[in-house]
Amino acid sequence: MSLSAVVRYFLRPLFRHEEDKHQRKGDRDTAQFCRLLQLPRCGISLLSYRHIWQPVERYIQMYFKLRFSIQREVYLRAKHDMLYEASTKVPSTSVDEMQTYKKELRSLRETNCNLERETYRCLNTLPDGPLGRILYAHQQQKDWYLSSFLRQECARSGGCCGRECGCCEKPRTDKHPLHKSHCTSMCLCCEDARGYPVEVEKYENNPMIVDVFLCGYRNFSRVYLRYWVNAYVFGFE
Repeated sequence: MSLSAVVRYFLRPLFRHEEDKHQRKGDRDTAQFCRLLQLPRCGISLLSYRHIWQPVERYIQMYFKLRFSIQREVYLRAKHDMLYEASTKVPSTSVDEMQTYKKELRSLRETNCNLERETYRCLNTLPDGPLGRILYAHQQQKDWYLSSFLRQECARSGGCCGRECGCCEKPRTDKHPLHKSHCTSMCLCCEDARGYPVEVEKYENNPMIVDVFLCGYRNFSRVYLRYWVNAYVFGFE
């Protein structure tokens, strides 16, 4: 164990006291910094502590699954409705295709309700350690996902933050009014803008979602990792 880690370990009660004090005062950034000081390391090297990161990784990946699956439900509903509208005007042979959409939509509705519950359960059952408290405090911030970095990520991947439609700033569906998120390949607005569909069925294959845990954090630059971890976990201005 490094000298820095030893010093941090023995000073944890002091840092925890300061964390609680600043949290009560409403000074979120200082409280977050005090939580950061309670961790064995700062910086990207902290990612090597797998036992600390596993609950955080699980929550973020549940959030990605929910983000993708809700947009997929909206996407399939729109495709079904377009087929139905066309069939009322002109006799169509697309009945089988509409039935396929209906069947998948029924399955997705149940999946998304379960995913939503599980995502919030993962957040609310984070271990009471400094990293868990950092993530929980960040996720309680209103519209935390609209950080400059995540807006840029969305725009660079072809998402709606690069346009003026405002899709990312409002719920994707009234069935999930608490869920707002950046675009995935299932966003109809993005499909219209690029002019072709991207056929994926899982978030893991989605080119518009970057999961550094899934891809292996060592495959990313340290600069990018700092921005990514801060955007999803720490939330420093």
